[in-house]
Amino acid sequence: MSTIKIVAASNKREFMKVLPNLNIKDVSEKIRIIDAIHFKIFIKSSPLVISFILFTNIAFPIIIKFI
Repeated sequence: MSTIKIVAASNKREFMKVLPNLNIKDVSEKIRIIDAIHFKIFIKSSPLVISFILFTNIAFPIIIKFI
């Protein structure tokens, strides 16, 4: 559970850096970079953590598009 909290905190921190950019293309590129970094770091973690990371990185671009 603590690993998921750490991942959520790092996701939030990264997205706080990403969100001030209003260019959608730029945001989606940064999200892809964040996704790749997290996938590399947590590839040896439990499948739950990996699925949580992938879900947040798929859900956030969709939410950003509709805002």
